Amino acid sequence: MPIAILLATYNSGRRLRYQLDSLFLQNYKDWILYVHDDGSLDDTLDILAEYANRYKGKLYVMKDKEKGRGAKNSFFWLLDNVVADYYMFCDHDDIWLPNKIKLSLNALQDIEKERNNLPICVFSDLALVDGDYNVYNASMWKSARIKPDILIRRKFLAVFNCVTGCTMLFNKAAKDVASVRYDDIPMHDWWVAYCVVKNNGVLFPIHKATILYCQHGNNVVGVRKIGWLYYKEKLFHIRHIYRRNIESVNFLSRIGELSPFDYWLKKITYCMRRI
Repeated sequence: MPIAILLATYNSGRRLRYQLDSLFLQNYKDWILYVHDDGSLDDTLDILAEYANRYKGKLYVMKDKEKGRGAKNSFFWLLDNVVADYYMFCDHDDIWLPNKIKLSLNALQDIEKERNNLPICVFSDLALVDGDYNVYNASMWKSARIKPDILIRRKFLAVFNCVTGCTMLFNKAAKDVASVRYDDIPMHDWWVAYCVVKNNGVLFPIHKATILYCQHGNNVVGVRKIGWLYYKEKLFHIRHIYRRNIESVNFLSRIGELSPFDYWLKKITYCMRRI
C-alpha cells in the first residue's frame, strides 16, 4: 500500500495551493492524499476538487457528516478511516521540501530492517518561515531549544512533546497502538509518539529540516523563540500556564503514566537542561 498523507483543512484557501504543490513536487511519488475538511466556507473545497481532477487517483476528499471536529479529531478521524502501510500528517499551510517523504521513508525502513513489526515513528526538524514563506530560522529545534534526543525518552515525552505532527512518518503498527484514545488527549501527534514509546517502539529524530513551517499568526500551534522575553511572558501568563499543567498532570495520572511529583520533577529537570 502507498503512503497515506492525511490532510486536515478548514478555510484553508489562502495557503492551500502552496502546500498541495509541494506535495506533488515530492521526489517520491508512491503516496495518496486523503483530506478531511471540517466545514470550510471559503474556496477550499473548490481548490481540492481542482487538484483531484488534475491529479487523478492521488487526492480524495473523505466524506464525513460531522463538522467542527477541530484539528486533533479531524486527524484522528482520518487515521481511523484510511488503511495504508505508512502514514503522514499534513497541515494545510506549510511547504514540504522536495525530499521530505523519501528522506523520512528511508530512515523508517532502515529501522524496520533491524526491528521489524515494532511501532516506529520518525520525525524531523523544521525551518521556520514567515507569512510570505521567507526563512527566518533554519532550525526550529535550535530556535526553541528543543532537545529531541532527550525528549524521546518516555517520561520526558509524557511532559514535553518534541514531535511536530507535520514532520511525522509512522507505520501501521504505530497507528494500531494509538487506536485506543481518551477524549482529553492533548494533541494527535503527541498521542501517536507517546503510544509508540509506551509500547516499546522506536521514536527516531531526523536532525534535518524537511518542511517550511509557516508562522503567520493564525497557527493552531505556534513556535516561540526561547529567551528572556519568552520567560517574561510565561510569568505574565502564569495562572493560565499553571492550569494547563494541572490538566496535564491529571491526564497523565489518570492513564497511569506519571504521578504529580514525577511530572514536576521531569518538568524542572528538562527546563534546566534546556537553558
